[in-house]
Amino acid sequence: TIGGALTSSAIEWFRLKTRDASLNVIKRVQDWLEECESRIYLALRQSNFYQEAMELYLDLGAFGTGCLFVGERLASDSQFSGFLFRAHPVGSYVIDEGPDGMVDTVIRCEAYTARAALALFPDTATERMRTLAEGKPEEPVKTLHAVVPRKDLHARGQAKGRQDQRGRFGRFARRRLAAAAGIAARGDGDNRLDRARGAA
Repeated sequence: TIGGALTSSAIEWFRLKTRDASLNVIKRVQDWLEECESRIYLALRQSNFYQEAMELYLDLGAFGTGCLFVGERLASDSQFSGFLFRAHPVGSYVIDEGPDGMVDTVIRCEAYTARAALALFPDTATERMRTLAEGKPEEPVKTLHAVVPRKDLHARGQAKGRQDQRGRFGRFARRRLAAAAGIAARGDGDNRLDRARGAA
């Protein structure tokens, strides 16, 4: 399989090096990089990376593209709680390329329960999310998750307040999603897609 050849959990399939080749021959630097490698391998084994990577490779083989979300598991404290990976199926997201031909934009729509949405996005949850989380915690809430270059947002003018920036981001992301999907964008007044993530 592709996964077995590229990212098998039974072997060490990557090495860490610095960009400066002269540093890579220093013993203390080598020891530090090896320690980092060991920690990354352990974190990957303790996560769901290998299961989700197999789903990603299926899409790569069938469609030539794939989308793998990399995040952090929710934790009750400020300590690192481990990686969280999620392979998104083709058709559930849109991508866009920058001037260099590399993908720099990913936009997807996903539904969570109101309770889960509030737990995932406590700082950016909308009032509707908060209200539903209190009264109807299992009610589904659609969220728009967009990863876009910051300059794309800044080029449209500086927002005077956080709410203005969130609204401007939502309108921009909806237009980008609709354009990439080849459909007409909804009006700015349609709040059925709740913006819940910031730009990368």
